[in-house]
Amino acid sequence: MKRRRRLIVVICGIAAFLCLALGMTALAEPKAYDLLLPDAAVRDYTEDEIRALPPQVITYAKNEIYALHGRKFVSQELTAWFNVQPWYYGTVEPEAFDPGVFNAYETANIAALEKAEQELGENAYTLDRAGWDTQVVDDYLSAQIAGGSSSESGIADGMEVRTVFSTDYFSFEIPAAWMEGAGYLCFPEADSISFCCQEAWDAAGPEDGNVCTILRQYEYVEPDYFPSASYLGTKNDSYFYLLYPTDVRYDPSNEFVAQRYSAMLEAADEIVTTFELK
Repeated sequence: MKRRRRLIVVICGIAAFLCLALGMTALAEPKAYDLLLPDAAVRDYTEDEIRALPPQVITYAKNEIYALHGRKFVSQELTAWFNVQPWYYGTVEPEAFDPGVFNAYETANIAALEKAEQELGENAYTLDRAGWDTQVVDDYLSAQIAGGSSSESGIADGMEVRTVFSTDYFSFEIPAAWMEGAGYLCFPEADSISFCCQEAWDAAGPEDGNVCTILRQYEYVEPDYFPSASYLGTKNDSYFYLLYPTDVRYDPSNEFVAQRYSAMLEAADEIVTTFELK
């Protein structure tokens, strides 16, 4: 039976449930083309890449890293921009935000973006100016979606797009197949996080589209103990496993749903190779 509460991570952003379970931070997992700096959490951007950005994009990109961790904003302009992003769910007041949630890459990229703003001097972008609009930022995102670069920036050229799912305990690269179509759903519980195929969930019938579940145990058990599982690792007396469903979780009579679910289930194996404990 389908669970009533659900959290749409890729398509509709994060909800407060992500602050529960496995110490999850308020980190959204949007499709890569929804982001100005899609690799901000997994690599350092070079000075040349950042300097090539339009001033407004530099300012927005810096705040995007904060927004990915659920920070709210005092700026009306930033609030308006992020509130319409499908991945954003502001849960943390500015004065309560802890920069300690950033990883080393995010910290370095924020510093690099701030340095770029300082170097621009009077040409740096000023938020909340009278008559502000987001056309420059919209054009930049459109260029990323098209796979090209805008006339003002070449930062998207040749970039390897990776999207990372992250909690306080672990991270892994989201399989590319999961970001196709309608995307995936995420359901955090006290000691598990389940991932489901959006199309299978939305289809009529009781099937929930479960693709896999990351489970935390407090003592080691052989993976064979579970009907179908892979051992992911251990840290601080926590043992992590990737569990696969053993029953049918989609409507086999729906060819489209069956194809999408099968592709996501097969791609779930990629989690084992990219899974990292923190």
